[in-house]
Amino acid sequence: MAKALDSSELVSSSSSQVQSLRSIVALRVISGFIIILGSITTLIGVSWDIQWHDFIGRDRTLIPPHIMMLTGIFVGGLVAMATVLLETGWARRNTQLASRSTAFAGLFSSSLGAYVAGFAALLGLEPAFEVNATSLAEYENLPNADVILLSDPRGDLKRDVACLKAIRPDLRIIATGTGAEEEAVLDVLASGARGYMDEAASAAEFVQAIRIVNQGSLWVSRRILKMFIESTNRCEGRAFPAAPVVLTAREKEVLEMLVAGNSNKEIAIPLRIEVRTVKSHISKLLRKTGVRNRIALSSYAIGNAIVSSK
Repeated sequence: MAKALDSSELVSSSSSQVQSLRSIVALRVISGFIIILGSITTLIGVSWDIQWHDFIGRDRTLIPPHIMMLTGIFVGGLVAMATVLLETGWARRNTQLASRSTAFAGLFSSSLGAYVAGFAALLGLEPAFEVNATSLAEYENLPNADVILLSDPRGDLKRDVACLKAIRPDLRIIATGTGAEEEAVLDVLASGARGYMDEAASAAEFVQAIRIVNQGSLWVSRRILKMFIESTNRCEGRAFPAAPVVLTAREKEVLEMLVAGNSNKEIAIPLRIEVRTVKSHISKLLRKTGVRNRIALSSYAIGNAIVSSK
């Protein structure tokens, strides 16, 4: 009797897992189909918008082509978000489903496609961006990628960065993670990454980081800069001179914007100066502070309270 009961429970458990797997496959197929329809809608809207400009001329914000584009983006993003939330809920109740999903930000478990679709929707209003998903092993299928957002919750980011740099030394990589220790972040940057982003960062922060890294600069959050300063202070007693150097008002403005992560062009426009003038100011700041690069300059500014570390 006992054996029959155990066998019955085993069959019931196995049947439940199979049903759960079928449900998640069905969810991914349906959501993928809807996301593709949303993408097609967006592409049709883009084509229509081009023709609108050619035949009608200047337009307004809410014209039919724009509404069509925004609808496609909204549908894709909404479905991707719903898929991630549903799969996360299922994965928390079923370890087998969790093993077939990709963890993100320490909170979610879903398919890589759902993450990419959602991220693409967040960047949908950035026409210069094209988002593609790939694994480390299949990276060579995207030889023309400008910036790589690298996430590996189950692996070694430092090793992954080194592998990608070995394939393409000039590749610009932004590593992403959640709650990483300062040593791990600094190791990833030392291995060749051009930036590090917390996976919980806003879409606007990701856009800014991608643009800055694509322009050849480095990107790290102020939290990472603060960790670097504190680490250096612990190792060397004090990272910078006891008294900060004297800066002009313009140099302070440039420094504030540099620490905020702006590129030379993004500094020049609001200050109404040439890019070469910005470069000249930064060169003077490097000489005055005695540091070698923009990250060290930002660290100096925060460490000496020239700008806020918040």
